[in-house]
Amino acid sequence: MFALDRSGPHSWLVMDARIYAVNLYLQLGRIVDADGALGDANSLVGAQWGEASFYCQRMLAQRRFLDGYFAEAEALWSKACARAVRAGVAYAEAMRDAQQLFLEVERDGAPALFDKRRLTLCKAQENPRLTQVHVARIAAEAGALDVVRAQLVALGEPSQWTRSVGYVHGLASLAACAAALGDQPRCEQLLPLLSPYREHNALDGLGYYVGSAAHFVALLEHTLGRTDAAREHLRQALAQNRAMGYRAGVVRTLLATGRLEASARNATRARESFEAARKEAEQLGMRGAATDAVKGLAKVVTARS
Repeated sequence: MFALDRSGPHSWLVMDARIYAVNLYLQLGRIVDADGALGDANSLVGAQWGEASFYCQRMLAQRRFLDGYFAEAEALWSKACARAVRAGVAYAEAMRDAQQLFLEVERDGAPALFDKRRLTLCKAQENPRLTQVHVARIAAEAGALDVVRAQLVALGEPSQWTRSVGYVHGLASLAACAAALGDQPRCEQLLPLLSPYREHNALDGLGYYVGSAAHFVALLEHTLGRTDAAREHLRQALAQNRAMGYRAGVVRTLLATGRLEASARNATRARESFEAARKEAEQLGMRGAATDAVKGLAKVVTARS
């Protein structure tokens, strides 16, 4: 696209190429490259193009959020949204609301968010798949299994999904649902679909991601009783999430590791993982995850006694 367009660096084709590059690098977990491509796009756009400028500012704020700077991201989103509304970007407020939802899931935890927004979230069967997979995963993490079952029906057959930019993210969300339900047949179905992408970052169509797909492969394997394979994929996910600087993903994978080791009666490993998750979560202000880590530690102590 860069080579074909001879109309100059400010053309739409060149801008689209840069945006595609951002999403490609994010999906490959090459965060430094993604940030470089996003910075280039933002420099070219400046404040000249309303919609393109909003995209860049929204993504820059989202990158701060995904690196764990929640308060800074909220302020940047509000500022970008206000500018976009003045520029006539019709979907700016809806986009800000979606990103705020993602932030609250990471910061406050799925159970707290689901208690607050259950009525709104449960209407998601009327929404596009992009929204449905988010709701399904949030419901799974919140333990709202009735909603999970309804969402799985609405989402249909994953083997028939179009392999668009959010494909791996969708499969990862289904994996979280299948694991929460203990649905072994569905886990068996999803494992060969998701496993080829285990080195990818589970990116949705808005540039939001939930980290290494290996984490979600591990959830499937753990549910199927394949403890050694699950442990190895959690190690892979932990390394990838750390390399990406995705600290919320690090916390999530440490919690999953603690649960796996607790179920395997490896009390020392479980305690180490839960304690590491607690420390990281408290540093980030992830209130829900910190509480989960403390509960995990308490269960390990109770089991030992």
